[in-house]
Amino acid sequence: MKKIMLVTLIAAVMAAGTAVYAIDENGAANEIENALKAKGLSTENKEKLMFSFKAMVKKGVPSDEALGLVKAAVQNNYSYAGIEAVANKVCNAVSEEGIAKEVAEMARETLQSRIKEKDMEKLMQAVKEAIGKDASAKQLRIMVRDLCQAECDGEGLVAAVRAAGDLVENGVSPLEARKAVSVAAAEAVKKGFKGEELANKVQDRIRERIRTQESVSEQLRTMDRTGMPEEVKDRIKTPDATKPADAGTGTGIGDGTGNKGKK
Repeated sequence: MKKIMLVTLIAAVMAAGTAVYAIDENGAANEIENALKAKGLSTENKEKLMFSFKAMVKKGVPSDEALGLVKAAVQNNYSYAGIEAVANKVCNAVSEEGIAKEVAEMARETLQSRIKEKDMEKLMQAVKEAIGKDASAKQLRIMVRDLCQAECDGEGLVAAVRAAGDLVENGVSPLEARKAVSVAAAEAVKKGFKGEELANKVQDRIRERIRTQESVSEQLRTMDRTGMPEEVKDRIKTPDATKPADAGTGTGIGDGTGNKGKK
C-alpha cells in the first residue's frame, strides 16, 4: 500500500511540474499583455503577438519557449513587425521534427543578449541554411549561447553560424564544427574585433580549417590508392598522436555528444 501511495505521489508531483512549464493560450495572452504594460506599450496589438506565439507552437515549439521568445523580444524593444519576422524565421528554420525547441531557445537566448532586429533575422536565416547543410541545431544553440556570454555581437553570431554550417558541409562533425568556430569567434572578440571585422576574422579562420580538411582528405585518398597502413592514416588525421582523431580543438565550454548528425 505504501509503495502504491509513493508511486501516486511521484506521479502527481511530475504532473504538477509539467504544468509549470506548459502554458495555454489564455495564460500566454495574459503574460504577453503584462509584458507590454511593463514596457509602457499599448496592448491593442496583443493579438498580433499571439498570432506569432500560436504559429510557433503549431510548428512544434514548446509553448513556454514560444512565450519566452515573444516576451524577450518585447523586453528588447522589438517592433511588432520585428517580432513577427523573428517568429516567421524560427518557423521557417524548423524543417524537421525534434529541433523546434533548440531553434526557439537559440532565438530567445539571443534576444536576451540584446541582438538587433536586422541581425536577428539574418541569424535565423543562417541557422536555417546551416541546418540544411546537416549542422546540428543542438550544437548551434550551444555555440550561440556561449558566444552571447562572450559578448559576441550580431554580425559575429551570424558569421559563426554560417561558418559552422560550412564546416559540417565539408565533412567536419557538428561537435567539432562548434568547437572550432567557438574558439575562432571567442579569440576575435577577445582581441576587440566587432561587426563586419569580427565576421571576417571568423570566416578567415574557418576557410583555413576547410583548406586543411581538404588537404587531409586528398592525402588520405592518395594513401588509399597506394595501400598505406591504417595507423599511418590515423596520424595524418590527427597530427598529435596522443589525441584521438576526433578530439578537436576543444573550448572547455558547453556540452555535446560528438556524434555526426543532428542530435
